[in-house]
Amino acid sequence: MQAVLAYGEARKQFRREQESLPILLMGNDNKVGVCGEFWAKKYYVERGYEIVEVPRSNNEGYDFTCAKEGRVIRVSVKVVSRESKTGRQLRLKKSDEWDELVMILLNEELVPYCFGLVSRSQFSQAVCDRAIGEAPFMNRSACNPGGWINRYGKVEKVG
Repeated sequence: MQAVLAYGEARKQFRREQESLPILLMGNDNKVGVCGEFWAKKYYVERGYEIVEVPRSNNEGYDFTCAKEGRVIRVSVKVVSRESKTGRQLRLKKSDEWDELVMILLNEELVPYCFGLVSRSQFSQAVCDRAIGEAPFMNRSACNPGGWINRYGKVEKVG
């Protein structure tokens, strides 16, 4: 009972913080997804991008828009935490709305240990080569040495 109550209180505090930091912590109703999107935004900001748009709720095409030196990109974020026994998320919905796809693998503390990035053209090449379908399941193995993100995009291990 104590564990459940403590978890409920932590989620309540997190929701309060979400309201006070809408650019950093809004856009997703799944709390693991919120954390993943935060790490993705931080990743892009550290590389000189400015976050210019965050849709208020789950947006089918992309999760946020950022810009750098006149280049604007719409980023779709996919997250798999170590809590996931299968290491798999839902299918990537077919969409022409995103420009870059970032897959973030989170440890038990919801801290990233891997970023996998694929541009729209790299994704299209993977589909063309039949390495993946147009709506692939997003799973941890995509960032492995033989995984499609690693082969067509780039994977950065962190921590």
